[in-house]
Parts: sequence; structure tokens; C-alpha cells
Amino acid sequence: MLMAEINTRLQWLAAKLKRLGFFLRLRPFDVSNVQGRADERHRRIVLTALVATMAKGVSALTGFISLPLTWHYLNSEQQGIWQTFSQIIIFMGFADLGIGSGLLNRISEAHAEQDRPAAQRIVSSAFFMLLAIGAGLFLVFVGLYPHLKWANLLHLESSLAIREAGPAAMICAACFALNLPLGIVTRIQLGHQEGFINSLWSMAGNLLGLIAVLTAISYHAGLPWLVLGLAGGPVVAQMLNGSILFFHQRPWLWPRWRDASLEATGLLMRLGSVFFIIQMASSLAYYTDNFIIGHQLNQSTVANYSAVAKMFSLAPMLMEMFLSPLWPAYNEAMAREDFVWVKKTYLRSLKLVLGVTLSLAVVLVIGGGPILRLWTRQPLYPSFSLLLGFALWSTLAVAGSATAMFLNGTGAIRFQAGCSIAMGIVALLAKVFFCRWFGPLGVVWATALSYFFCIALPMAFFVPKLILRMQTRALP
Repeated sequence: MLMAEINTRLQWLAAKLKRLGFFLRLRPFDVSNVQGRADERHRRIVLTALVATMAKGVSALTGFISLPLTWHYLNSEQQGIWQTFSQIIIFMGFADLGIGSGLLNRISEAHAEQDRPAAQRIVSSAFFMLLAIGAGLFLVFVGLYPHLKWANLLHLESSLAIREAGPAAMICAACFALNLPLGIVTRIQLGHQEGFINSLWSMAGNLLGLIAVLTAISYHAGLPWLVLGLAGGPVVAQMLNGSILFFHQRPWLWPRWRDASLEATGLLMRLGSVFFIIQMASSLAYYTDNFIIGHQLNQSTVANYSAVAKMFSLAPMLMEMFLSPLWPAYNEAMAREDFVWVKKTYLRSLKLVLGVTLSLAVVLVIGGGPILRLWTRQPLYPSFSLLLGFALWSTLAVAGSATAMFLNGTGAIRFQAGCSIAMGIVALLAKVFFCRWFGPLGVVWATALSYFFCIALPMAFFVPKLILRMQTRALP
């Protein structure tokens, strides 16, 4: 019986690998029929996921190399400053007002309809809006800069950390402002289901950043130079990516002032408004940990907490590379009313990410302490409760991401906005309260429990009803 079961499993695995190999090719499928369009979506998803695997692997490798290097090079407060600023940059992701997400939806629809004029208008309008937002935010920061007291804001004590915090923050602000308009490059490629191209450039940016960090360390440069290397490398890579996209691959999409229109701007604002609410609420819920811990405790605690968080971020990061290309694929399939493909793909993706994440979470809960000490070469001894909290949070996060890609592609945005608002408010208040009582342990458990009650449970009731409506529409 055992041998028969093993043989069955091997045959199943061989069949899956054979099917994967069928889609792993550079030549597109014939999209003149329903099956060909489904195969082409799978081909692009497989290519994107494969290259994204390489990109995320490089990203994980650069993080794996740079963290212990910078930990030994910087003092604990400097390390905490960098981790805090990194999370603030991610936190400010809502600053594009949801325009990037709205652009992704419209680009994928224009691609499905082969409507170049619409794509030109929407890309140009998005670029100049994001350029204005980026420039405006940077000028506001420059105006506030002389009045910011970094020692009080970040609870700093060492004179070196206080002296370097301001310049490091200025560099982060400049890179963030540049990244806002450059973000249209990623959205265009994702909208055309060519995320694998963006992943290649992301890989190049991470490698460039690592080289810059190693150079800065070899010349004994300060924290601002390390920040410039880590944050500036991806910006340079994205500029090169955009140059090839606009001057070689799709020159008709080059942003031109004459192609921007009030109608397209209004459409982006309407589409983006709900995404903006989701992104702002998500930022409050997910990317305030380091600031709360640093403000209530100290930057040394931030550094230790961030190391554990980065270790558990491996599974969500790996799953993101697989899930990201599904959003535009769902969107295109819905435009073509291919509801059966959408349902089947969503359920498969959910099973896959849950299986991988749970397996990795068990390993990290059991051996997280030794792994962390081996990696950072620091005397870090995270509690079992902290490791368990991160395991629960990472599992919920990847399941939620798989479902969010499905909901984004099927247009169920307002439901997500309501859940995200509740999550943002509840999680932020819970983190502040529990951090005072339980320290970093309270922060991660506040995030996980808030997510379970505000997002996971409502999704468990909403998604089956949405799938049932899709099945009804698919009936002849």
C-alpha cells in the first residue's frame, strides 16, 4: 500500500512538472480562441513567477548578506534608524493616492481591448499626477526638515545616531519622491502580464544596492551613504527599466503632456480613491511597528524585532512573486468573462501559498532562535510566543494576499476598503496599547489578531458568495 501511494504521488508530481514545462516557453500561444488565451495567461504567470523567484531569491540573498554586515558596522541605534526609515518608506506607499493601482487595472483592460489611445492617455495622466505628488511631498519635507528633532522623534541617545538621522531621512525622502512617478513602469509591465521583466530589473537594483553598501563599508562611510546605496540602487535600476520600456519596447506609452487629459485624470482618481483608502489603512495596520516600538521603547529593540520580522517575511516574499501576476490575469479573464478559469486559479493559488507558508512557519517556530543567531551573529533569543505570533501573522498575510489578488481582479474593491479601514484603526490602537503592556510581543499579536477578526473572517463569508455569483454568470 505504501509503495502504491508513493508511486501515485510521483506520477502526480511528474504530471504537474510536465504541465509546468508546457507553459515554460518564450513564444506566445495563439490568443484567437478561449483555450489559447487561458494558456497565454498561464504562460505569462509561469514566466513571471519563475523570474520573480530568482529576483526574490536575490533580494533575500542581499538582505541575508547586508543585515549582519550592517549590524556589525553600525551601532544598534543606527541599525534601528535604518529599519524604521525603511518601514516608513513602505508605510508611505499610499501617497500615490491609489493612482498606481488604478493604472494597473486600466492598463490591463486596454491591453485586453488593444486600445492604444486609451493606454496613452491613462499612462501620461498617471505620470504627471505622480510627478506632482512626489515633488510636492519632497518640498514639504524640505520645509519641515530644519524643525525636526530626531532625538525626540526616535528616542536617540548617541550623538552619532542623532547627527546622521537627518541626512539619512533626506536621502530616503528623495528616493521615495523619485520612485513615485517611476512606479508607472512596474504597473505598465504588470498590466501587460510582463512582470518577469520588472523582476529582472528588481534583481539588478538589489545587486546594485548590495555593491553600493559593500563599497560604503569598505570606505568606512556613515549611515547616510549606506542608505543611499540600499535605497538608490533600485531607483537607478527602475530608471534604466523605464528607458528601455519607453524608448524601445512601447515608445507610444512615453508620457506626454499633450496626451494627459482631465477625463483620464478623473477616471484614475475615481479608480484610485478606493485603492488609496485600502493602502492608507494597510499602511497604518502593517507598517507602523518599528515607529511604535522605537517611540515607546528604543531603537535597539526595533533592530531586534526587525530581525525576527525579516526572517518570517521570507514566506510572504516568496509567495508575492507568485501572486502578483495573478491580479492582471484575473482582470483580463473577467473582461473576457472566463469565470471558470478565475475560480479555478484562485483556489489553486490559495492552497499552494497556505501549504508552503505553513511548512516554513513550523520550521521557523521550532528553530527560529538558532537560525536568527546564526544569521545575524548576534545574541538574539526571541521568545516562543513572539515566534508563534509571527508564524500566525505570516500565514494569515499570504492567504489574505491570494484572496486580495482575486478580489482586485474581480473588481470587489469596496469590500476590501471597508475591511481595511476597520483593520487599520483596530490594529493601530491595539499595537499602541499592547506595546505598552507586552513590548514587541504585543505588537505582532495585535497585528495578527486584528487581521483575523477584521479581514480573514469577513473574507471567509464574502468570497464564497462572490464565487457563487460568478458561477451563475458562467452558466449558459
